[in-house]
This record gives sequence, structure tokens and C-alpha cells, in this order.
Amino acid sequence: MAPQRLLHLLLLALLPVSISACGTAPTRRPEPPAYLEFRTVLKEGQELSRDQPLLMEFDGKPLRLGPPRRFLLAEARVEDLLTGQTAVRFFITSEQVDDFRRWTAARINQRIAVILEGEILAAPVVKVPLPGEGLIVPSGPNAADRAEEIADRLKRD
Repeated sequence: MAPQRLLHLLLLALLPVSISACGTAPTRRPEPPAYLEFRTVLKEGQELSRDQPLLMEFDGKPLRLGPPRRFLLAEARVEDLLTGQTAVRFFITSEQVDDFRRWTAARINQRIAVILEGEILAAPVVKVPLPGEGLIVPSGPNAADRAEEIADRLKRD
């Protein structure tokens, strides 16, 4: 068989593969699940045993933070509170609810930082163990818009 004819047959054999490969929609990689990072805010003079504390700013003040703990989110939504404030209620996945409750229980009367994508969203004092959910309450003149923006960042398709 002539080399030109062989090449023609080879190209025809490859053509359906090329057409089907080009005709299919590209597969969309699923987004990673949304998560929040939590860190203990270290008190003055409190040192870590092996790691350097992370220094971040919140409300114009530097905070020294302990090691991170990430919790995956099942849901996040905006809610209007009875106080008239707008908040983001988040729910930890069922697989991590017990870990979250234990982690917060070990930090009663301590301040923690709630971090999303490298930004501290809140730095509350833990009063009770959190049962797998919590609130982020933005402050300031655009608090409602800020809550919507945070909730949108936490939602993944």
C-alpha cells in the first residue's frame, strides 16, 4: 500500500476520536468544599510549643494566632437577627460536628479568630461549646452587604 494511502487511512481512523473529543463539553472540575479556618487568639506572653504564631490584623489591631483548624461547611446563609443586625449562619458538615464542638469546648472563655481566605471575619470569645453551627455578625455601615458577600463566598456550587 502506498505511504500516502496509509497516511490517509490513519487520519480517517483518528478522525472520529478527534471529533468526539472536540464535540464533548469539557469536564468541569468540582470546586473544593467551602471551609472556615479557626485559630485561637494568643494572650500576651502566651507562646506556642513548636510553631511561630501567625500575626494578622483585625479591626486595626494585631492579633497573634495559634495553629489553624479547618472545618468544612455544609451550608451558609444570611439571617436577620432579632437585634436588627444581619448575620451569616454557618453549619459544619455532619462528619465534623463533634470535632467542632470539642474544639470550641476546649476554648471556653478564649478568643478565637474565624478566617476565610486569609481574612479574619470575626474574633469572638467562646462562651459555650458550639453545636456545629455559628454566626458571623459583620459590623459597620454596610454590615448587611458584607454579610451577603461573606455568605456568597462560602457557598460553593
